[in-house]
Amino acid sequence: AKYDSIKGEYVSTDGTNYLQLLARAPADWYIMTVTVDGESGKYGSIDTVVLEFQIFVQGSPDEKNYWNVLPAIVPWEANLTGAVSLPEGKPLRGLPYFVFYKAEFNGKEYVESDKIDQNTPSVVIGKGTQYFKDFYMPIEPGYYFMYAYAENYGLSDTIIENDSLATVTPILFEIRNRENSFKDEPRIQTLLYLGERDKWESPTATAMLGDSKITYTYRNKTTGEDLGEQMPKTAGTYILTATATAKYSLPVVREVEFEVALSTNSWVSAPSIKDWSEEVKGNDPSGSALVGSDKIVYTYINVKNPNKILTERPTAEGTYIMYAVLEVEGYTPLEAQYRFTIEPAFDKELVIVDIVLGLVACALAVVVIIFAVRRYKEN
Repeated sequence: AKYDSIKGEYVSTDGTNYLQLLARAPADWYIMTVTVDGESGKYGSIDTVVLEFQIFVQGSPDEKNYWNVLPAIVPWEANLTGAVSLPEGKPLRGLPYFVFYKAEFNGKEYVESDKIDQNTPSVVIGKGTQYFKDFYMPIEPGYYFMYAYAENYGLSDTIIENDSLATVTPILFEIRNRENSFKDEPRIQTLLYLGERDKWESPTATAMLGDSKITYTYRNKTTGEDLGEQMPKTAGTYILTATATAKYSLPVVREVEFEVALSTNSWVSAPSIKDWSEEVKGNDPSGSALVGSDKIVYTYINVKNPNKILTERPTAEGTYIMYAVLEVEGYTPLEAQYRFTIEPAFDKELVIVDIVLGLVACALAVVVIIFAVRRYKEN
């Protein structure tokens, strides 16, 4: 500024009318810096002077602070980067800062719980031209309360108590869970054969969120038995439950029904056994199947005593029924039966008598023939 001797006042050297500019300035605190240059031979210079002053909104009481922009915060969706929706709120004088609390629902209403600080999942918002001091903001999904405060410093860097502001009623807001879904729905073969477990394909699914983990569990639809993550080992109808989980996201669950069936087994050569006589070594049963021929179990019953089951091959004469049973894990069971006879043993003495009698008969027949020949020649 320079002194205008004609006007008898100091004027700005750049010709700017700062009073007109201030008349259009918003209500706030301002700092004015004034420097007066001396004029040689007339007067000396005045050292730079710094003055702090305030512009009030017309009609507002002196020294009373209030919120020019009411405190508010926009809900947002949780994320893995720590990005948050910054709170809003601008006091007439000074700068705002915010305090957050976890909100828990008690069945009737939300109530304050843990304060959000460096010991909770949070991000720190640094002080500067926008905020009065550092504060911590939540980042996990859920409901929270926000309190807004404002403080103002005077020239001596002390807080002007009359300018302090605080919200009485907290602002309730939500951090939403990350949205997740199945990009590719869970799939599994609709019919699985127990005898072909080596051909079973693992279930597949893809979730929208890249950090998703998908787990598969199984349960028997009929009995309700929970098999955990183990694939079924018996035939039946089952439910595959696919669950996609990701950080800051609710689980996404899908269920798929599928069947597990026994593989088909059949006889290649039907079980049988040949008859034999009691006095000779017995015959062994024979039979073969597509799978598990070495596991065929044979039992026997005498038709005259059907209630007695023989686990060993019989040796006494009689008529029997042989039962063949084949059970192989994962395959249909096979059954067969075959009737056979063990003939009575030969009586050796009777055989000798029969031979002797036969010889005698033969001898008599020879005598008769000779006698007949002689009679013929005599005639």
